[in-house]
Amino acid sequence: MHGSPDNNARMAEQADAPALGAGGATRGGSTPPPRTTLLLLPALLLLPALLLLSACPPPTPGPVEPTGMTHTPTPDASPPPDAGAPEPEAAAPPAAEPPVEFGPCMNAHDVLRWAQGHGAQVVAEALARYLTDLTPADIPEIDADRAAAWIRSWQAAPLADPECASLVVSFWFDPRTFLTADAGSGPAEAVALFSPALTEPAVAFAFCVDGRETCRVLRLEDLDADGMTELLLERTALDSNRPSVQVLYEFLPDSDPNPVWISDDDAVRRALFGAGGDTDPRNQAVVTDVSFDASADSLRLSADYQLVDCPTAPADPCVPSTTSSLVFSRLGDVYLLPDEPEPGAPWGRPNSSP
Repeated sequence: MHGSPDNNARMAEQADAPALGAGGATRGGSTPPPRTTLLLLPALLLLPALLLLSACPPPTPGPVEPTGMTHTPTPDASPPPDAGAPEPEAAAPPAAEPPVEFGPCMNAHDVLRWAQGHGAQVVAEALARYLTDLTPADIPEIDADRAAAWIRSWQAAPLADPECASLVVSFWFDPRTFLTADAGSGPAEAVALFSPALTEPAVAFAFCVDGRETCRVLRLEDLDADGMTELLLERTALDSNRPSVQVLYEFLPDSDPNPVWISDDDAVRRALFGAGGDTDPRNQAVVTDVSFDASADSLRLSADYQLVDCPTAPADPCVPSTTSSLVFSRLGDVYLLPDEPEPGAPWGRPNSSP
């Protein structure tokens, strides 16, 4: 996967969005018909994502290189100095950066410094309030100390506004176990986006806080060089043998994260499996890599797929077969295959009748 790494890459605010191609609409928008996500959702099986054997995971999309600033809290594991070694000369400590006070519009570097300094308590309190609102009224409120202990990493980058960076926090949360001794452990992971424009920071949108999925940020940058930040998110269903799915989101002003719609389900299946094979539910595919090309007349997206043969019995493993690549060209706010009919307005499927 490749994009255009830039420390001033953009980002925006969000709340839990449907998987691409699932047929739903983001909050506040119209409802487009089902379209294929980067994972090629199987229209016949009516699943939110393609099945793939967990024992045979697809290749990873490459090293994660989010633009913006990133920090993951880690313990100090440096070994003690050798007792027999000569004492090194004391180096002058680096000049400490002055603390950053919160402002309504800061760059990514300052947002991250603020969140790890004076703003740490504010971030924890805002996260605690957000999570408390997700729990029943008779459940004790989540306090800031507990929320702070669940934070796993921070990132910061501009979203919809190129001048104002948002804080992106990855944290543990499972509404089924957060009151038990297992709280803070296990694979559950959510992603919260903080608004950069409020007087006091607050969670504007969060992914995977329902305990059914875990989310991991793969890319957070201007991938297609269009001046807007994209978020490539890996979503994995918990308590299921379904593989992870990759969902690409873009950020628009005053909007929830917007899934990027990729072509038509049936058109992609025909391109991958040929006439006849596209209707066989055993034929499935999962995306393994995504890249963008902005040098052509129109913006192009390339997706590499691992094709798999999935038995009809859900408990039986899927078997990887061949690989395939497709190239989509951008038309408005969708990506289409070559010679694929333009969708009707608004969001109508191409008319297949003569």
